[in-house]
Amino acid sequence: MIIYFSGTGNSKFIADGLAEMLNETCESIPQLIDEKQYIDIKDGENLVIVYPTYAWQPPAIVLNYLKKIKISANAVVTAITTVGGEAGNGMSVLGKALDSRGFKLTNTASVKMPDNFIAMFEMPTEQEIKDCIVTAKSFIEKIGGLLLSKKQFTLADEGKMATLKTSLVYPLFKTLMISPKKFKNNDKCINCGKCIDICPTHNISIIANQVTWGKDCQWCMACIQRCPFEAIEYGNKTQKKPRYFLEKYL
Repeated sequence: MIIYFSGTGNSKFIADGLAEMLNETCESIPQLIDEKQYIDIKDGENLVIVYPTYAWQPPAIVLNYLKKIKISANAVVTAITTVGGEAGNGMSVLGKALDSRGFKLTNTASVKMPDNFIAMFEMPTEQEIKDCIVTAKSFIEKIGGLLLSKKQFTLADEGKMATLKTSLVYPLFKTLMISPKKFKNNDKCINCGKCIDICPTHNISIIANQVTWGKDCQWCMACIQRCPFEAIEYGNKTQKKPRYFLEKYL
């Protein structure tokens, strides 16, 4: 089974590709949570967890879901993270979350995808995005082949000072950056409700024609990137920046 969390489509792209190659079912973690489905992985079964890395850590929604599932001690558990640069020590964080419940992380890998954290960075060029997608397709074939042949692998690019980045930078990022306070809708907004529908934690509502964000923001960028009218901004940092979601490049 493959489970994934994806805001702008990068991790979903990897998960869907692997599901097709491995002939496995593929489920969205937010949807599983909404349906109160907490999976039970039996002996000999595969579990592949695909998710983005945010500031060298797995998203909280992924870690929280893993605390509630069941995995046999003899299951093969693989974690694959999509990154804009490096994975840091995030795989160890996810591994410890599994270890705390008696589960073992067997395989790890990271794959570079278009970095779309436009609240802080510039978007990649069109060509850079296309190149990333081509590389990712090759990655799917490689990882799929390893899983089919039942070979263990450790292919996560942690980068330099991985532990420092994960243990120090992420807490600062969480305290200073993971906040919905600067999200706002601009005069392009028609209150279509698309942002409400795509928010994985149901953190967005429309009150008196004003789009409002609650406290449970995962910082996935789904709302700002997928708004069909480009009507959501993060302060002044995202103005005039192109929006991104992977499906429009397929």
